Amino acid sequence: MELDNFMGVPAHPLFVHLPIVLIPILTLIVIVMVVKPDWREKYALPTAVVAVLTAIATFLAAGAGEALEKRVEHSKLIEDHAELGDQTKILALLFALLLVGLVVAIRKNLTKFVMPLVLLSAVAGIVSSVWVARTGHAGAKSAWEDTPKAPIGGGGDADEN
Repeated sequence: MELDNFMGVPAHPLFVHLPIVLIPILTLIVIVMVVKPDWREKYALPTAVVAVLTAIATFLAAGAGEALEKRVEHSKLIEDHAELGDQTKILALLFALLLVGLVVAIRKNLTKFVMPLVLLSAVAGIVSSVWVARTGHAGAKSAWEDTPKAPIGGGGDADEN
């Protein structure tokens, strides 16, 4: 899915903030679920719902990135960022699916699957958090690495008036 602009602004930098913020927050919630079993029943469903929405946002961000990629000069940095973005999509989807599985296990009272699913969800969340950070770093690097640096203290035309 490609979405180039959102209300006149490039969509990619807008959409990427959802997974950048939500994946680590969801991961922290799942880590708490590992050590506090009462949180599982209480927060598994809302956490899974937000994880599914975050996975969708990750796919939207990637689609908007693909549209943006066609408009910018090709570079190794952008290629690396795009590859990490593709991996992040898969990881975010896996994280969401594991959380949906956890909800099913809790609702169906499949107790022998609950702890393995919460542990796998925590691992998937940690890996997804690392990957979203790596992807964001690569994207920032591709956007800013070749940007000319302004001297400290300004030095632009506004200072000359």
